[in-house]
Amino acid sequence: MGPNMITPDIIKPDITAPGLNILATWSPVSTRSTGDFNIISETYRPTTPFDYGSGHINPVRAVDPRLIYDFDSNDIIDFLCSTGSTPSPIVNLTGEVVSCKYPPTPSYDFNYPSIGVSNMSGSLAVHRTVTYYGKVMTVNHSQVDYPSGVKVTVTLNKLKFSKTGEKMCFRIDMTPYKSSNGSCVRGFDME
Repeated sequence: MGPNMITPDIIKPDITAPGLNILATWSPVSTRSTGDFNIISETYRPTTPFDYGSGHINPVRAVDPRLIYDFDSNDIIDFLCSTGSTPSPIVNLTGEVVSCKYPPTPSYDFNYPSIGVSNMSGSLAVHRTVTYYGKVMTVNHSQVDYPSGVKVTVTLNKLKFSKTGEKMCFRIDMTPYKSSNGSCVRGFDME
């Protein structure tokens, strides 16, 4: 469960699924951890993005996902570089010497289904690319549940796909107009 203490621009958990009293691994730095594994049941309390993270699995829809947020090892290297990692520790993961882009790609631009911006001190643009894996032409619309204190504009708020494997990019511009006093706000979905 979030917040992610190591990389706050990635919302935790990565994904949730239906279930009750699920046995799962827990981070040893978690304040709620009682060991390497834990069971927790909190089904009826109000949830936050730190409870459901990047989304909830719908097993029926998983068979025909339609939109995928693809990323590869180069994207992961860019993400690690954006969080302050240097090529030396990254070589332990990749087995080969890598170089970081300068300036680095912002960590909030990692092509992840959720968007996390841990420190919004001014206006910024977040970029995402989706790949369509459907069988018929479709149109997907963005839906903004305006987060408190943030103006949000989606460029390409309607994505029209005509064939499987087609990729489209969209941009989310965010401008804070009041302080959140350190609290988390939520407000964007692509349907």
